[in-house]
Amino acid sequence: MLPNGDYRDLEFDLKDPLNTSCSVQFEKKWAVVEDGTYFSRSRSEGVFLTSAGTDLVRFFIDIQFFKVGELIRVDAGLHNPRRAVHKGGLWDLGDPGSVYFKSFSLSVRQMDSRSQWIRPQPGVEPIFSENEALILHQESSGGENWNSNNHLNRDGVVTTRYRGFRLFRKSEVIDDGYRASPVAGVTGENSGTCALLSGFWQNFPSSIKADRGCVTIGFFPETAQDYELQGGEQKCQTGWIQLTPAGETLLNLQSPVTPVIPAEHYANTKAFSCFSPPEETDEVDSLIGLALSPEEGFLKKREIIDEYGWRNFGDLYADHECMYLPSDHPRFITHYNNQYDAIYGFARQFALTGDRRWFELMDDLAKHVADIDIYHTDEDRTEYNHGMFWHTDHYLDAHTATHRTYSRFNSTSSIPGQTGGGPAAEHCYSTGLLYHFWMTGSESSRSAVIELATWMRNAHEGSKGLLAQVLAVKKTDLPRLKKVLGGNTNGVYRYPFTRGTGNYINTLLDASMLEPDEGWLDLAESVIRSTIGPMDNIEERGLLDAETGWHYLVLLSAMTRYLWMKLDNNTIDEPYHYTLASLRHYWRWMVKNERPFKDDSENLEFPNDTWVAQDFRKAVLMKQAALFDTAHRKIYEEKASEWSRYVTQKLQASEERFFTRILIILLQNYGPHSFQTPIPEKGQLLSSPNTNRMALTKARSTLRVLIQIGRRIGRGLLQFRPSRESSWLKIRLER
Repeated sequence: MLPNGDYRDLEFDLKDPLNTSCSVQFEKKWAVVEDGTYFSRSRSEGVFLTSAGTDLVRFFIDIQFFKVGELIRVDAGLHNPRRAVHKGGLWDLGDPGSVYFKSFSLSVRQMDSRSQWIRPQPGVEPIFSENEALILHQESSGGENWNSNNHLNRDGVVTTRYRGFRLFRKSEVIDDGYRASPVAGVTGENSGTCALLSGFWQNFPSSIKADRGCVTIGFFPETAQDYELQGGEQKCQTGWIQLTPAGETLLNLQSPVTPVIPAEHYANTKAFSCFSPPEETDEVDSLIGLALSPEEGFLKKREIIDEYGWRNFGDLYADHECMYLPSDHPRFITHYNNQYDAIYGFARQFALTGDRRWFELMDDLAKHVADIDIYHTDEDRTEYNHGMFWHTDHYLDAHTATHRTYSRFNSTSSIPGQTGGGPAAEHCYSTGLLYHFWMTGSESSRSAVIELATWMRNAHEGSKGLLAQVLAVKKTDLPRLKKVLGGNTNGVYRYPFTRGTGNYINTLLDASMLEPDEGWLDLAESVIRSTIGPMDNIEERGLLDAETGWHYLVLLSAMTRYLWMKLDNNTIDEPYHYTLASLRHYWRWMVKNERPFKDDSENLEFPNDTWVAQDFRKAVLMKQAALFDTAHRKIYEEKASEWSRYVTQKLQASEERFFTRILIILLQNYGPHSFQTPIPEKGQLLSSPNTNRMALTKARSTLRVLIQIGRRIGRGLLQFRPSRESSWLKIRLER
C-alpha cells in the first residue's frame, strides 16, 4: 500500500542471463530518509542474487512520494562493485570483472483495469487497447548514425538492430518512428496508473508496456544481447508514476520547466567567484557562444558519433581527437569525460545567461560522469579506487574501451612507451559536480564530489601498510631526494608542481564546501604549503618547457581559488598570506617570462590551437593578480589585456575554434578576465611577509626530505598487518 492509502504494487525485477528473475538480499531495507511538506523520500539498497545464491549486481533505489498530484518519482540504479581486472592497463568490454544481466524493470499494478494505452510522443493521440498488451521499444537513438560503432559489445559487434522505436500490440508492429518520449497507462472504472521514463530515447534501449492493470518501465528491457556492467560501473535512471487515469502531470514532465534565477542574485551571494553580469558581451563570449551553435555546437555534435545510449548519453564528443585524420577517414569514436570541468563551465554560463541549453548540457553530463566516468569500487589499487577515468586516449579510437581510455585494439598511445593505465590525479574535476548539486539537489553529484576527494586524498597521501609506504618512498620521495642532492631545493616539497596537485587542491576545496568540519580545508592548506613557497627558485621549475611545464597554470589557478574562498569567508589568516605571498612571487615571474606557447612550436608534439586556448589561463591569472597584488596592478592589467587579445584574435581566425577541448578551456576559465570589482584592502598583499625562515639551503632541504622518508617508513611499520600486505601485493601482481 502506498503512503496515500492506495493499494498498488511496485515491483522491481532483474533477470539474469538465463532470463530468470533474481531474488533480493537487502543491505538497507526501505527507510524514510526525508519527510517534508511536499514529499517524502524512501531509500533501499541491496543485492540481486543469482539462482545459485551468489551476488550478481547491487541496486540502490530512491522513491519520492509527492503529497499533491498523486505523483511518484523513482530513481533506480544498478552498480557493479567489483574491480575490473584491466590486464596490462587495458579496460575493454569483456573484462573478467564485468557482470551480465538480461533485463531490469519496474512494474506498477492496480486492482482493476479495463483498457491500456500508450502515447508515443507529446502532441499525438494515445493508442488504446482493451484486451492486448501494448509495448513501445526504443532500440536505438533514431538518428542518422543510429548504428554507429559507438554501440559495440564485447565482441566488437554493433548491438542496435533497427532505427528508432517500434510500438507493438502483442507481436504486431502498429506504429514506429525515430525518437519516442512515451507515456503509458492503464485505466479502470475509478482509477488509473500512468508512467514514463525520463530520457527515454536518449538512454536506449528502453521500453514501456501497458497490459491489463500493469504498467512496466523497462530501464534495461530484454533485447537480443545481455547487458554488460563493467567493474566499478553504475547506472541510475528515473521513472515517473502518476496514480490518475490521464497522467496530466506526466505530460508536463516530458518538457519540465527549468527555474532561472537572475544573474544578479548569483553575483550578490558570491555563488561563483569573479562573477558579475556583463553589461555587454565581448570576444570571449562570442567564442563561447559557438558551443550552442545549431550547426556545430555540443548538442549537434552528439549526432556525429551518436553519443546516445545508456552508457554514452550526456558525454561530449571529443572531436579534436580526429583533427589529424584524413578527410575521407571515418571519424574516431572519442569521449571527453569532463576534461577541464565542462560541467562547471556549463553551470556558470547557465547562471549568467539563464539559457536552458546550458542547463541541459550541465545536467546530462553530470549524471553521466557520476555514473559512468567514476570507478565505483573499493577492490582495486588505492590510486584507482573511486577515481575518474581519462578521456579517450589522444588521437585514437575508443573501440571497446567505452569511457575508460585504453583499449587492447590500440598498439600505440599518446604517452610514449605506454599503452595502458588507469585513473590519475591529472584528470579529476569535481567543481562542476558541486555546482550541479547546489543547482539541482542531486545526491549523486554530491556523493561524487566526496568520492573524488577521498580518492585524491588516498592517492596522494598513500594507503595504509608497509609495502604501500615503501612504494611511495620509491616513486615520490627518492626522486625528491635526488633533486635536492643535485642542488634543486624545490625537491623539498612533497607534491609535484603539476595540474594533478592543482586538481587535488580544487577537489579538497569542493569537499570542504560540503563537509566543512571534516578537515578538507586544513588538508588543502597543508598541500599548498608543501607545494609552493614565496622564496622558490622558479627557474629550477622548468615552467617554460611547454609540454611539461604548462600544468603550473592549473595549480596556480587552484591556489587563487583558495584565496577567493578564504576572502568570501572572511578568514584572512596566516595560511592565506602564505599562499598570497607565494602566488605573488610566481605572478611577477610570469609578467617577465611568459610567452605564447606556440612561440616555441618546434618543441610541441602537436602544435595545434589548443595551446592558444591554454594561453587564456595566463590572462585570467594576470587579471586576478591585479586585484590581489595592487602594487603591480598596472603591469598585470596590461599583460591580461595582451593575453586576452592574443587568444581571441587567434581563435577567431582558427578553423579549430569549434573543437570541444578549446571551448571547454574557455568555459572553465571564464569570468576573471572581465571582473573589475576590487577586493577589500585586508585581502591584498600590502607588504612582504617575513621570509627569512622560508629560505632553504641544500643541507636543510636534504634533512627535511630524509626526515619525511623516515616518518613514512615509521608510519608503514606501525600499520603493518600481514593480511593487509598480502592483499596489497595481490592487487599489484594482478595487473
